Amino acid sequence: MRGRRAIAAASVALALLAGCRVPAPPRAAVGAGRAVTLYATTGEDPAGVALVDDRRWLDVPADGWLWLTDVAATLDLATVTLASVAAPGSLTVAACRRGGAEVGLTSALVGRQVEATLTGGSVVTGEVTAVGVPVAVRRGGDPDVPDAVAPQLTVTTAAGLQIALPAAQVTAVRVTDDGATGLGCRVRSRRPGRQLVRVSYAVDGARWDAAYRLGVPDGAGDGAVAVALAPRFTVVAPQLRWTEPVELRLAAGVPGRGQPPAVVWQGPVHLDGATVVVPGLARPRAGATRWVYRGMVDAGGRVTDDDWGTASTGAVVRELAVPIVAGDVAGRVVRDGATGGGAIVVPAPGPGTTVRVTGAASHALVGYRRKRLLVRDGTYVADEVVYSVANRGDVAATVVIDEPLRARAVAIRFELPAKAGVVVDDHWQRVVDVPAGGMVRGAVVFEYRRLE
Repeated sequence: MRGRRAIAAASVALALLAGCRVPAPPRAAVGAGRAVTLYATTGEDPAGVALVDDRRWLDVPADGWLWLTDVAATLDLATVTLASVAAPGSLTVAACRRGGAEVGLTSALVGRQVEATLTGGSVVTGEVTAVGVPVAVRRGGDPDVPDAVAPQLTVTTAAGLQIALPAAQVTAVRVTDDGATGLGCRVRSRRPGRQLVRVSYAVDGARWDAAYRLGVPDGAGDGAVAVALAPRFTVVAPQLRWTEPVELRLAAGVPGRGQPPAVVWQGPVHLDGATVVVPGLARPRAGATRWVYRGMVDAGGRVTDDDWGTASTGAVVRELAVPIVAGDVAGRVVRDGATGGGAIVVPAPGPGTTVRVTGAASHALVGYRRKRLLVRDGTYVADEVVYSVANRGDVAATVVIDEPLRARAVAIRFELPAKAGVVVDDHWQRVVDVPAGGMVRGAVVFEYRRLE
């Protein structure tokens, strides 16, 4: 509902969206055809909304109802707008209604499966093979909809029987094709007749998300390395079902919520209600690899009991840091051929932001870590960590010893060697050079006066 209210408030029409600095409609929507912009946010409060820009040739009455088929089944009526492309301002809308799949008697029904309700309540089902004259249907005494004047509606039943129904006796026509939908709008036009009409509306609940495949050259050693981050976008929009391709744009963000949306992908897509995956452009960038010893075993949360961070591992792993740049969006990253994990979340882009992917463990480097709780009372906690890294290989290695902290507000009360490490966000880190066949040891005591 929040996405729908945001669209209703910030983008009832595309003109209002322009005020939110949302890009103009795709060029493919200039003529007849459909364009869809799918806005989505991720994180703890995900939201998604689609804005449909549907341009089609219609026979517009001077004063009457205009019935449209093949619109999204869950469109938000509060966001529906109609406008003449050739004569802007000549078409006004008094009211719109979503009649399920009820439609008017037009040639668009030919070839469709329908249920035709007649005076007296009888129902005829089958495929429409002919329509006499395109007119509106009388609907249950509604004074706003005129009586039908078409001579007949021809329906072929499943048994092959062809039935000609006098239009004056038809009170409702319901399309029963899979995914068929309808929209009716009472319009007035200063320039009636056949013309290109732009129909736009919002659909709540559609969404997309991103994932990334990280490619790293074989044999990449320590230091700088060229990598490629290839995005893939997954579109989940069962409400959007059409037989013809649409011009789709994926935008990060929702109008009226935080930063203005930014388009991250655009192209033709066939939306038939099923999940769609589209590839993005792989962008090369400079990464950096290093050996990391993060001895604390992540227990799945930052608990603050006496056993916090006690479990340890001896694995020293290769870690790849990849810079996040403008245009990247939140999503999971999987490294090609990675072992021991590798799937992580891309943070929001910002100065110096990186995503770190863990690779394979070293066969030559072995870590040791022992954590002890020294003191704990109502407002004071002290942890001791003793660590070492041994190198069983014949080549020296540089290793980053990384120790997650209980909280950012920490004081270093003891360190051996003195002042060997630094606090980076909520981690303590020390960079050591481990000689071939050698070992580096150390110890540190963390004091927390206030736990966040």
